[in-house]
Amino acid sequence: MLFAFDVGDCNMNGGSSHLPRVAEHDWFQALADCTLKPLRAGDVVYNDGDAADFVYKVVHGVIRITTTTYGGYRTIHAFHVDGDIFGIERRPTHLSCAEAVSEAQVLRCSRLRLEAIMTSDPAVVHQLWSHILKSAERAEAMCLLRHAHAVDKVAYFLLEMSAPLGVDTRIELPMSRFDIADYLGMSSETVSRAFTVLRRSGLILTKGRLVTLKNAVALRKLVGDALRHRGLQSDIRCG
Repeated sequence: MLFAFDVGDCNMNGGSSHLPRVAEHDWFQALADCTLKPLRAGDVVYNDGDAADFVYKVVHGVIRITTTTYGGYRTIHAFHVDGDIFGIERRPTHLSCAEAVSEAQVLRCSRLRLEAIMTSDPAVVHQLWSHILKSAERAEAMCLLRHAHAVDKVAYFLLEMSAPLGVDTRIELPMSRFDIADYLGMSSETVSRAFTVLRRSGLILTKGRLVTLKNAVALRKLVGDALRHRGLQSDIRCG
């Protein structure tokens, strides 16, 4: 279901043309012209072909970025979590679909407003550039890992989705095994087998969608070895 923005629910920033400098920690919130109503699983933020007039930031929840071929084959390009910025396009329209995986909330900022303040505020440019580079690094890692062993791919996914790691880090995955499969480029059956291997190896525990990372060091070594073998150092988002 396409989730419509209600202008009445937007916190507009008045009619002033003056764009104040914003602090690094809250720059997007200061620029945002709307906070979306809470999204439910399956709600669409934008569709492929929609005008790319806005940029978005996840307040909480998970947003997936997908494309679907004419034959019905879906690819998930990213899962965006709390603090992630998404929807930035070089072209005037979106080339993918953004939808909520779980209950979520996002902020919306006008692309024109963002471009305008970037001309006068280096802090915003720095923060946005940092987000773009992190996204590019994750995309490069995923590209290389598509040729890695299924267990290495799932290990990377769990580390990427986790909070700052500890010995007993727990993750409640809102996405299905089909989502994970479409993200990692494998079948859902292969995803299940990889989870089984990690569980039997003592690296994780699973109970439904709750995953406990019992040995994060070993998981990071799996991923690091896989990426170094292909010329890229491991730089997990949460590390």
